[in-house]
Amino acid sequence: MSSEPRTLNAPGISRRGLVGAAAWAAPAIAVTMASPAFAVSPVEKHTLAFDGPYESRTCGLLPTMVLTLTSDVDRKAAPGVPVTVTLPTGFEWSDGAVGERDFTTDAAGQVTLVGVRTPLRNLWTFISARTATGAYDSTTVSVTIAAPFATIVSRNLAADGSPLTGGATQAGFDGPLQDIKAAQNGGSTVAYLTTDGRLYSVNGSLLAKGVGAFASSVEPDGALTVFWGQKGDVFRRTVDGAGGPQGSTERLFTAAAPIREIRGAWNEVSCIGILDEQGNLYSVGGVVIATSVTAFGPQADFQRKRYLTYATKSGSVTTVFRQTVDEAGAPIDAAATVFSVDDDVAEMQMSANYGARSQNSIGAMRTDRGGLYLIPPNGGTATLIAENVEAFATLVDYSGNRLVYFSTKDATIWECATDTMTFTQIARNVGLVSTIRSAADGASVVVFLSKTGRLYNKEGGVIAESIAAFDANVTSGTVRQVYYAQYQSIC
Repeated sequence: MSSEPRTLNAPGISRRGLVGAAAWAAPAIAVTMASPAFAVSPVEKHTLAFDGPYESRTCGLLPTMVLTLTSDVDRKAAPGVPVTVTLPTGFEWSDGAVGERDFTTDAAGQVTLVGVRTPLRNLWTFISARTATGAYDSTTVSVTIAAPFATIVSRNLAADGSPLTGGATQAGFDGPLQDIKAAQNGGSTVAYLTTDGRLYSVNGSLLAKGVGAFASSVEPDGALTVFWGQKGDVFRRTVDGAGGPQGSTERLFTAAAPIREIRGAWNEVSCIGILDEQGNLYSVGGVVIATSVTAFGPQADFQRKRYLTYATKSGSVTTVFRQTVDEAGAPIDAAATVFSVDDDVAEMQMSANYGARSQNSIGAMRTDRGGLYLIPPNGGTATLIAENVEAFATLVDYSGNRLVYFSTKDATIWECATDTMTFTQIARNVGLVSTIRSAADGASVVVFLSKTGRLYNKEGGVIAESIAAFDANVTSGTVRQVYYAQYQSIC
């Protein structure tokens, strides 16, 4: 027999095989020897659990993390057990060390981890822990950029979403950007909002301060316009093709509460909706369309009709309505009931494409529990597309195909062709995609942003890193674009 030592984890060797070999090789007297008690006592099994997932900013600290170890026999705390914790690459312990570190559970069966430092770059990764008794657990760690300076970049994209040469770097901003919004309707306009409420046009011109919500728009006469809310006041200003402010700022009306959201739709005509913090939904003319609104989506169709679709909740049931409005925002006829759902509606989106070969439109909504539904155009039952959805966007492409792009909480992004209910997985393991934006004006484009700041195209390819805000756009020349804020971070 070989004199080489054997271990239980040697390839091709089973525990039973080792026991059998040992019994064959040992002298007969060995079976009469008393074995120590620990040799026959079963190893106690445990369950290990993080209280994550965890989120933090770059160059910062992870929140306090707690690991709990319990016995699989009685589910009670397991004190005094060694636990090894492994940090992901780029993270540091409070003393600057990296990698694994050993701890021992306290009287409550817990290990408390404090002072773990995050890296400079965006990450979506895992932290893990294990015990010698075989217990193991891991949880996700998401690190997003926290930077003092952002540069606005526009990139031209090919039909498959891959970046092309061209585009431009816009002005830099000395603070994090909250959002970027573009509008397209035979022309296009873009505006940016910083987290401290400064609103800029595409060329870096300051339009207003103290802004809580905004939207870019292209009016039926081609006027490039930016709408915004300062507390409860709603304003509008026209800009030129380069983003330069034109004329003077116009105050449209005062809402009953601070403005929460402004959204627009364009399809030769335009439709604007404004929602305040109390759930009052207004048209662009300041008319109250509905109250107790949780979500809404404006739409402009090929018959030059304007709609505001919205959700209101009564008890546990949310009902979706559609209101037709005129150019000034005044209601036409009574609101039509579309359907009801036993959940809160978190978000709605409507899309059309005036330059498409087929005059189609599409609407979808996401509920608080992550259900993604198609909104039936003429009432009826809503079609469930997917569950556990984090973000979505609707799109009508040049051929008239009605599409929904969405991300799920398992870090996967999908395309659904709703006319045939065909699903295509675009990419997986991309981190949690929290924002999806689409644009169409003949040509179409869709872009995805993960919580770690990575920007993806429709094929799952990476466009850019360290992104905090973005929007998709199509110019009057059907050039597909993405505008984004890219941060330069210094620890």
